[in-house]
Amino acid sequence: MMIDLVEYIGQVKNDTGVLGKAFMFKAMTEKDDAPYTFETILFVHDTVPSFISTAPEDDEFDKDAIIQAILDKYPKETLLAAQK
Repeated sequence: MMIDLVEYIGQVKNDTGVLGKAFMFKAMTEKDDAPYTFETILFVHDTVPSFISTAPEDDEFDKDAIIQAILDKYPKETLLAAQK
C-alpha cells in the first residue's frame, strides 16, 4: 500500500474532548486485481490512539494496516507538530 499526504484538515476534538489534528491521505492499493485509490482521514491525538475514517465502500481494507502505513511514512510526532 502506498500512502500520500493530501492536506492538513485542522484541529479536531474526539468524543472525549481531546484536541488533536486531522489529515487527509490518499491510499493506493489493489482491489479486484486492479489498481485502486481511495482517501482516508487520520485523526492524531497526543493521548488517544490514532484512528481513521474511510468511505463505506472502503471499509473492507484493514484499518490498522492503513494507520501503520501512514505512521511509518509520517511519524505521529511529525504530524502533531504540523501547522501549530
